[in-house]
Amino acid sequence: MKLAATLAQRLHVALGMTMETHLFTGDVSRREFLQKLYEVNPDVVHIHGCWDRKIYDVEQWVTKRGFPVVLSLYGGMEDKVLRDRFWKKRLPRIIAYQFRTIRKATALHTFTENERDSMKQLGWKSRIAMIPIPEKEEDYQTACDAFHALYQKVIDTTSRNMLHNNERRWLWTLIQVAVTQQNATLYSDEADYDLKKLAAKASAELTSYNWRTLQIFAYDHGLTERLREGQKKANIIIPNLLQNVPPRFAHKELVKKRPDKKAERIMKEDEKAVKETTVAADIYRLKAILSRNRYDEGWQTPYCLLIEIYGILRWSDCDEGKICALLEKYSLTPFAGRIMEIIAELLDLPLGFMPLDPVDDKQTEHLKRRLDTAVW
Repeated sequence: MKLAATLAQRLHVALGMTMETHLFTGDVSRREFLQKLYEVNPDVVHIHGCWDRKIYDVEQWVTKRGFPVVLSLYGGMEDKVLRDRFWKKRLPRIIAYQFRTIRKATALHTFTENERDSMKQLGWKSRIAMIPIPEKEEDYQTACDAFHALYQKVIDTTSRNMLHNNERRWLWTLIQVAVTQQNATLYSDEADYDLKKLAAKASAELTSYNWRTLQIFAYDHGLTERLREGQKKANIIIPNLLQNVPPRFAHKELVKKRPDKKAERIMKEDEKAVKETTVAADIYRLKAILSRNRYDEGWQTPYCLLIEIYGILRWSDCDEGKICALLEKYSLTPFAGRIMEIIAELLDLPLGFMPLDPVDDKQTEHLKRRLDTAVW
């Protein structure tokens, strides 16, 4: 598409005045593209075009490696284009790759209201931004500002679902500091941080961009107070980068169903064993949220439930036999083993404090991904 190539080139030059940009053109191989992708390590990948199989291939290469994608459609999904030789030309491509191309993109960009309305009517993607084609030279600055805002919106939206390894390590280190009791005896796998050295280390390893991402993630997952507690205990100065929650694309809320009484039944199993019933009830709530995509409005966020389970198991005297019996009674044992693996990974819970052995399998990996995306 000549228009796509021309506009991509113009935007590359104009946006390059205020941010780092890189332009890929031509029929590059997968190896060459990935080599350049990892070399650049972009915050956002902007793909220009529609109905081309190569676009789908490039998007696959990018999204499988965790980079967010903005896809500009260039009028390719307007009604008149869709209806043009629909049965012989459009439908086969939709089935083969076009539907998945649109669904996989983090956000869509359209140039016209007609195309935006057409995409909304199709319902393939809800994250759509409309930025017109600049008609005059002086319009390019306005367009660049709009694209800059769109990129930041995509980055911030992605932040609630994904942290880089270094950011994730620091988030859970500070939360572990927050929930660790004073004068507690730490085991070797827990004592990998020295409070006196943490402040200097955090300053060296985390940029303002990292802190902003951390704060967005913590806000969305109900971890803000824990993050602040850990920061104060470790005497780390965190820049306050979120005066207001940034505008982002809406996430898919978990499906609300009628209140589930099972958690209440678990809590009433033994009114004298509050800690044990709380652990079992929290594990049940986690299973309902992560495995069955449902929750009651009064429930805590999944990560807050994980922290509560960790706190009881690590810092309280509880009867592990009673916990195991409750988990067995309510068919929670396999799921609980996977939760133990996740808590051990995030918060370094020693094996001696687990009521049952941790389980590391494909379902555990699926639960880890669901934890990041289960926000409301």
